[in-house]
Amino acid sequence: MTYPPPGGDGGGLSGTAVVVLVVGILAVVAVMLIVTFYVAWVWGPRLARGMSGVTAPIPNGLPGDAVIESIADTGLTVSMKGVGAYAPDYRFVLEVTPPGGGRPYRVELKALVPRIYLPAIVPGARVGVLIDPADPERVSLDFTRIGPAST
Repeated sequence: MTYPPPGGDGGGLSGTAVVVLVVGILAVVAVMLIVTFYVAWVWGPRLARGMSGVTAPIPNGLPGDAVIESIADTGLTVSMKGVGAYAPDYRFVLEVTPPGGGRPYRVELKALVPRIYLPAIVPGARVGVLIDPADPERVSLDFTRIGPAST
């Protein structure tokens, strides 16, 4: 069938035009879904950290130790890859000891705490940190290196 149809019997699209239209609509929907999921998985963690103000792991950071001086809940929870579901956001005050036993210094930061580590995150506990070699005041917590609280 062609458009306009000969004989004036109401009109319509040819079979080829319908197929092209349907394929075009499906292609647009597929592209929109791909872009949506790409943004969610690739940019989502970065956006969540930016909105909450938490520190990201520092690539090539120097391993150091810290003692948690104080911890305060910000009331925010975030679900994302790397920290898990409903990870609470905390504001920490740490006493950081640089690698090699340098002079300890105080740092304040926000961090998402994976729920599995919550029982160990208490004032007085030792925790590993990664220290930015270019800016020692910039640190991120390394939850794989948690020690008991000092008594």
